[in-house]
Amino acid sequence: MSIRPKLGMNALSCTLMLIGAILVFLLLLAFLITKSGLLAIPVLSGFYHGPTPIRLVQSKPTTWDEFRVMLASRIYEQRGVNAKSYTVQLNEQEISGLLLDTVETALRSSNWKVVIAQTVVTPSAIELYLKVTWSNYINVDLLFSFKPFIDQDGDVQFDVISAQLGDYPLPPSWGKAIAGYVFSRDLGSWEINIGGQKGIQSISLLEKGLNIILNK
Repeated sequence: MSIRPKLGMNALSCTLMLIGAILVFLLLLAFLITKSGLLAIPVLSGFYHGPTPIRLVQSKPTTWDEFRVMLASRIYEQRGVNAKSYTVQLNEQEISGLLLDTVETALRSSNWKVVIAQTVVTPSAIELYLKVTWSNYINVDLLFSFKPFIDQDGDVQFDVISAQLGDYPLPPSWGKAIAGYVFSRDLGSWEINIGGQKGIQSISLLEKGLNIILNK
């Protein structure tokens, strides 16, 4: 009597196990991609929720030149005020308009469409929400929370508190890097010059707006 291994059955079992493992891997990969929000996979789309901003802000694009004119006019209105500094107040719509134009300019391609670009301001932080699509195939949902402060050199720095891509939280350093790529510049340092000098003293956050205190 002889005993021989059933090679055909073993090969079939291994093949089925391999196919099963590949299918599980692909399903897991599809689930992870769905949770990022980058691609909408019909069967799994119900698992995606996406970041939720505090509120929606309606705005129209505002260029940097228009923004500078607006700042200059508000400073000019205070020319006769007996104070050591100027106080310029900006609301969410004005900041969001500048953000919207900045993102549309930075993307540089008609294939990219800005669905939402807005800022929500609270006394504790500024929330920045971006929703952009590429050729109706790729969707990017980004939500940042950060707080501005003035460094010793008089530049505006942004301390990123939290960042989120789709349903995934990101390390703050990643959020800062991604935001810098979107804006086509370093998010870490901004400045406003008045008479050739760096003029920002401080920035105070309000509900639905902020105050910029400028040197005279």
